[in-house]
Amino acid sequence: MTDFIPTFRGYVAPWECDEMGHMNIQFYFSKAQEADLHLMDALGLTKEKRWQTGTVLQPTEFHVRFHKELFASDLVVIHSGVLSVADCVVEFFHEIRNGLTGALAATMVVTALHRSADAPSPVALPGDVRMGAHNLTVALTPEGKPRSFPLRSSVDMPDMAIALKKKMPETNRSAVAPEECGSSRRFSTRGFMSRVSDSQGHMWALAGLDRQSQKQQGLATATVEMRLNIFHRPEVDTTMLMHTELVEAAAKTLHYRHWLFDAASGAPIASHNGIGLLFSKADRKAVPIPPAVAARFSTFS
Repeated sequence: MTDFIPTFRGYVAPWECDEMGHMNIQFYFSKAQEADLHLMDALGLTKEKRWQTGTVLQPTEFHVRFHKELFASDLVVIHSGVLSVADCVVEFFHEIRNGLTGALAATMVVTALHRSADAPSPVALPGDVRMGAHNLTVALTPEGKPRSFPLRSSVDMPDMAIALKKKMPETNRSAVAPEECGSSRRFSTRGFMSRVSDSQGHMWALAGLDRQSQKQQGLATATVEMRLNIFHRPEVDTTMLMHTELVEAAAKTLHYRHWLFDAASGAPIASHNGIGLLFSKADRKAVPIPPAVAARFSTFS
């Protein structure tokens, strides 16, 4: 085992924050994406090498736990390492911290597939890259271990027929914009998470807790853990639909599922499972899920 290496140092801009003043979830992912690139350099899989070989190391699955909020003007640092490496797959581990206090803000396990840039075909990692990955191996910390969704779990594949049969409500209807695509001209990970973020308001409204109701009751919502599976990265102008299922209400948490589809073909694009909670804005502590919300949940599950 080795020590984590520094992979990102930045800042929370005011425009990256939501109505609560917290950094929006999509920007955890955009900062981690930059950390991925520094970690690839450390592996020996540099930009030049990827261009020469016509390959990409494409993230396909994320397990994330959120530990403490980041606010506007907070400093952000990420330290990273490799959890495992196989023939065509590498697992990264990121610790995202407040750069001033050292407080742990989030932990992220990223599964990345080495493949052709022009086709989904897996490509074996070069021997020197695999050796570099072994040299950067770290242990998964207790804080990083998933609690609600097992690591390396079975794939949650969206199915439009099931979504329609279950009458899963539509929570987002949008299209891929040019500025949401990376160098591969495909939808970025931040783009996926922006759709999840946009869907959250509709989801909480379905549960009987629209933003106005939350405000009147002195409540706010937060995601504490999530899993994102990406099956396809669409191109610019692809139209998309998000359908949401409210899976289960526990004493203080709600499990929800978003399925993202290609609107024209119905093909699956991504799935997102999240654990959300309510907290009091007065004392910043989690509160029990109101019975009316739990009952509403059962209507949509």
